[in-house]
Amino acid sequence: MSSIHEDLVELLNNELASLLDGEPQFLYDGIQVKLKSGPDLQIIYPSAEEYVFSWEQDSITLRIDTAPLHKKLSTFPNHFHSGDEVKDDNITSIQNSPGENLEKVLRFIGG
Repeated sequence: MSSIHEDLVELLNNELASLLDGEPQFLYDGIQVKLKSGPDLQIIYPSAEEYVFSWEQDSITLRIDTAPLHKKLSTFPNHFHSGDEVKDDNITSIQNSPGENLEKVLRFIGG
């Protein structure tokens, strides 16, 4: 498990625990948390500049990631998937720390 994931679990347990419905769980390549607001959030951080946040809301899969696929978006490489739609990611930034991005995603989801 990467130290980024360990640091994020520490942040979740120490500063963001009030948003969680249970303990963060380590996955093979990331973390999963159940939020009090409802969704399960999966967090994958291979490096500080590469990440995936994924959750389901109202039966729609939502995902923010940095895969360098959508070069025409103004937030490239960041992008936001809402079902089949791909659009600018105005929530996270590769310039932010992993903890800052996690907090922004949690606020967006409603945590």
